[in-house]
Amino acid sequence: MSSQQLSESTSEIQPAGAPIFALHGTASTGRQWRKLREACNGHRAVISPDLPGYGTTLIGCRLGLNSRLKPLLPAFLAMHTPVHLVGHSFGGALALRLAELYPERVLSVSLYEPISLGVFHGVSKEDDRHLLQKMQRLGSHMACSQPLNAMAHFIDFWMGAGSWEALGQDAQCKLAHYAAIAARDFQDGLHEAIHTSGHLPLPGPVLLMYGDQTIDVARRICQSLAGCLPGAALECLAGSGHMGPIQNADRVNTAILEHIDDVERTVLPPVLQQG
Repeated sequence: MSSQQLSESTSEIQPAGAPIFALHGTASTGRQWRKLREACNGHRAVISPDLPGYGTTLIGCRLGLNSRLKPLLPAFLAMHTPVHLVGHSFGGALALRLAELYPERVLSVSLYEPISLGVFHGVSKEDDRHLLQKMQRLGSHMACSQPLNAMAHFIDFWMGAGSWEALGQDAQCKLAHYAAIAARDFQDGLHEAIHTSGHLPLPGPVLLMYGDQTIDVARRICQSLAGCLPGAALECLAGSGHMGPIQNADRVNTAILEHIDDVERTVLPPVLQQG
């Protein structure tokens, strides 16, 4: 976690609510969650590190979500109070795995279209196999293409045909710098579709959000997770696509904070409600 992120997340004096630990999506940074921090208005801290492989944090060669999380664990485990986890896309998959690994440190989980490809492990339905194959093809293209071409396919896949061209050259060049780590995100995610994690489903409160304008694979993952997580609630947000936390931040952040407030009001014991 950078010094800037630490100062941003701890600058408020004695926030009343439990902190949020928020993980960003592919081809982004921890600053993706700055509007969530603003929405908290000092009531709770928001810690939003760059994912391993983004910024200055190096990652190892071993694939999978567990290995990818390792560089984040010192900052997470150093927190002296249970947290609310938030995640988007690949960061959502990492947030859910973090909660599975350390359920005693997690008060709630709020995920916007987590790309938890482990839901496709051993699937028998033809539709599910087709969705997994789509992700595998995109991952292969990301790994084998030049940066601009790789990111063009990535953006158009998640945001719709023509989205890449609409960005303009400056934005395209900036995104191209993420091509290699975006390809690695796919490798780590797809690893979970082949190798079962062995982790028990998270029993605690989970909010699963997807946009009504999103693509089929993101919707299906949310629906599958809702079916296997006993404490999950599924919410479809109008006017949002896969990039809802950025393009429709106010609506997404409102849903996240309502979920967190509801958990603190109805689930936590009084001593934790009082901070």
